[in-house]
Amino acid sequence: MKTDVFTKIGAGFYVLWGLLHVVGAIALFSSLRESADSALSALTSNVSALPSVGTNVAVEALFGYYLWLLLVLAIFSIVIAVRFNWRGIAVGYWLNLLMLGATEVGILLFLLIPGYMKMSEGGIGLSLYILAAAFSTVGFIRSVKN
Repeated sequence: MKTDVFTKIGAGFYVLWGLLHVVGAIALFSSLRESADSALSALTSNVSALPSVGTNVAVEALFGYYLWLLLVLAIFSIVIAVRFNWRGIAVGYWLNLLMLGATEVGILLFLLIPGYMKMSEGGIGLSLYILAAAFSTVGFIRSVKN
């Protein structure tokens, strides 16, 4: 099966997206124990599922869980990109396009637009996703036409 160069470029951008988020998750994991961010404390001050623990502990637990999910998602996106996107396999195209697209919509809605994260921080991942989606879509369309 001959794959399109656009498909391979898109896969490369998906790998970069995944690596960025692996590094980010690991960096944030390392600083998790040092402090519970006051903005996160304010956002999660109504956590009633853990009444016996303090707010900072609950915030750390929620943030740790978020980081775990981000790490798993990032690794999964890299595996999909290398295993499927690089080869132009349709299931990989749809998995990364939809899964990471939903992730980036969430970042836009809950972090970037409200101003909890600067565009200079969140825009890198968003840009990598847009490039990956654009290149892999061109490659996907070209492969369907052939």
